[in-house]
Amino acid sequence: MYLWQSVNDKVQPKDGSENLAGQIQTNQAGDKNSSNKVVPVTCFDDIGEGLTTSAGGSKHFCYSDVLHDNEDSDDEEGSESVVSETRVPVGRYHVKESFAPILQSIFDKYGDIGESCHLESVVMRSYYIECVCFVIQELQSTSIMELTKSKVKELLAILNDVESAQLHVTWLRTVVNEIAENIKLIDEHQSVEAAKANSDSELESLRKELESKMEILTQKEQEVTDIKTKIEGIRERLSELEMKSSDLEKDRLSIKSKVDSLDSKSLLDELL
Repeated sequence: MYLWQSVNDKVQPKDGSENLAGQIQTNQAGDKNSSNKVVPVTCFDDIGEGLTTSAGGSKHFCYSDVLHDNEDSDDEEGSESVVSETRVPVGRYHVKESFAPILQSIFDKYGDIGESCHLESVVMRSYYIECVCFVIQELQSTSIMELTKSKVKELLAILNDVESAQLHVTWLRTVVNEIAENIKLIDEHQSVEAAKANSDSELESLRKELESKMEILTQKEQEVTDIKTKIEGIRERLSELEMKSSDLEKDRLSIKSKVDSLDSKSLLDELL
């Protein structure tokens, strides 16, 4: 399913950029292995204004193929499958067959976006048209949650180049700019979520530590209360013993005085 309505669907007004962001997000799914490198791949083979060699034969006009990160760039079979895709005419342009439905939908909704292009070569005009289709295909195949800042930056760079060729893509730039803002908002949300999680974790840890210290404090306070109770008992007992000791000292001195006053010698003398 492509971003824009098919030919059989009702054609929307050409000023439809307001709904484009929602359509991209609705249709983004599928290829989760897309590389952050989003340089378009194209190769024109004998399409109208193809270049010719000195021998008079047709020369292929190719741009470098940039494969996904998870593919081996030295894999000849994979490279061949990319560059050998059939190209078909759509309006005044020749584009990869996989881009044809996208380009037709663009024409149905926005008209010929390359009408004001200053490039004379059909090859080059078709290349820049394919760049636009490539940007759309990237947005369709990657969900907004998986899009990265670097990929969106590359898509915007492609649009800069396309606009330099005077293609009408303001409607697409509006969508990509909005996606860039959404990604920025998502990144900010994730940062706040991470900060909140760290804060909650630290808060929970401190709460547990506080509860532990409060339990220890309660135990210590109980111990202090028990010790104070024991001290009061000791003081009462000490006071009682001090009073008893004082009374005993008085009795001792009284008895000693009496003992000292006894005249044991005179009592013995009286016996004889």
